[in-house]
Amino acid sequence: MGKRAFLLLLWCSLVIVRAQVSSPEVRLFAGPEDLDLTVEGDGRVVHAIHFGGEEPLRIRQWTFLPDTQVAGLDLQAEPAITAWETANQFGESPDALALSQLLHGMRFAKHPNVLHFRLADMDAARAHQLQLLFVEKCCQRGFDIMLDGAVILPRFSPAELGGQATDRGVVVVVRIPPGSSELTITLRGRPIDFPDPSPVIQAVTLEELGEAMGDRLPLLRLQRFPNQLAVSWQSQEGWRYQLEYNESLEPERWIRVDAVQEGDGSQLTVRDANPVRLAKSSGFYRLQRVLTNAP
Repeated sequence: MGKRAFLLLLWCSLVIVRAQVSSPEVRLFAGPEDLDLTVEGDGRVVHAIHFGGEEPLRIRQWTFLPDTQVAGLDLQAEPAITAWETANQFGESPDALALSQLLHGMRFAKHPNVLHFRLADMDAARAHQLQLLFVEKCCQRGFDIMLDGAVILPRFSPAELGGQATDRGVVVVVRIPPGSSELTITLRGRPIDFPDPSPVIQAVTLEELGEAMGDRLPLLRLQRFPNQLAVSWQSQEGWRYQLEYNESLEPERWIRVDAVQEGDGSQLTVRDANPVRLAKSSGFYRLQRVLTNAP
C-alpha cells in the first residue's frame, strides 16, 4: 500500500497537539543577507516585530513594527530598552544600518518571570516560517525557547553560540506546518545552567509560506465520549485516508484503527472504541493518504 506524508495527533488528558513543527535551525548571521527577509510566490509577511523599537524599520522586503504597534501581541515583559549597550555593526548599506538599529533595542524578563508573546492572524491552511533574532551584550545568559507551551530549544544561549560579538547575531528558525491560527512563544530562564537566567529578545518574523492546503493533509481533531475517542478531519473529494495508532512513536508499531476512508469533501470521523487504547493516558494517531487502491 503506497502512502504519503502524515500528520500526528497526540492525546494526553484530552489535549490536542497539531502536527509536529520542524526541529529548530540555529545559526549565526553577520548581516541582512544571512536572514530570510524575502517573500516567495503567494506568501505574505504575517509579522515583523522590533522589540523595544520606537519606529518602523524597513529591511529588504520587510517592515518591522515596534512591539507597541502590534495588535493582539499580549506581550509579557519588562519595559522596553530602546538602546541596549553598543549597537552591532553589520555594514554601511541601508539594510545593514537598519539591522543594527533593529538589534539595538530589546525586551527582557526578570527571572523567575517568563517573557511571553502571541502571534495571531495566521492562515491555518498554510505552513509558516518563524525567525527569532537574538544578540547578547553583557552576560552569560541562557533560557528555554517554548512554542505553545512545549520546549523546542532547551538551554539556548546567544553568547555561547557566538552572538555576543559586535558584528554577529543568532537566529532561530522554525517551520510551522498547516493547522495553526496563532502561536505563543515563551522564553523561560535556566538558573541552574547559567549565571543570568533572564531571557531577552530583539526581533521576530513570521512568514506565510504560500501554497494553500491543496495537497496537504488536514489537521486532526479529537473528541472523547464515554466509551470511545472520535478522530475527525476535513476530507478532500477523491482522496483515500488511513487512520493509524501508536502508543510510543516506534516506527514499526503503527496499527490501523479502521478501514480506509473515502474522501467526499465532508468532515470524516473515525470512532475508536478499543478498550486497551482508551485506558492509556497518552498515545498518537496519524493520518496517511492512501495512494493506491489498497483495501
